[in-house]
Amino acid sequence: MSWKRPIGLTLTAVSWGLAAIYDLVVSFTMYGPYDAVAQYGDYFPRAPWFHTAVGTDWSIRILIQVFSLLQVFTVYGMLKGNSWSYYAGLVLPILVLLLFGSTALLYFAAPERLGLRTPTLLASLGLAAVWVGVMWVYLTRSHVQDYLSRW
Repeated sequence: MSWKRPIGLTLTAVSWGLAAIYDLVVSFTMYGPYDAVAQYGDYFPRAPWFHTAVGTDWSIRILIQVFSLLQVFTVYGMLKGNSWSYYAGLVLPILVLLLFGSTALLYFAAPERLGLRTPTLLASLGLAAVWVGVMWVYLTRSHVQDYLSRW
């Protein structure tokens, strides 16, 4: 029996790959606690919140970048029909959502005058939540499970 890739899987995987590229761009360009120092001067590096926030922010951004690259690799696996991509497609969106949720909690804990509560942050969090739903609904369909677990 020949296995033909479902067209919905192609569309979903490519769209999810584009979302990974968006996440990479956001992780490199989003205004963060360290950027606030350049704007507000020397006051904030002495604040106790600042030292925790900068280290945490850098760690979260690096994890977002790593998971986004894994997401692109998973998209390739889905397009090739690899069975491991099914499980990665279910787990990675949840991890990315947790990372953007952690970033949102960190930024909303900061003083408001720093300007960390940006629309980009909320858009990234919303997009991550949407992708959790999309991936779980689509990947749990029987024809997609059959295609990705055929080996």
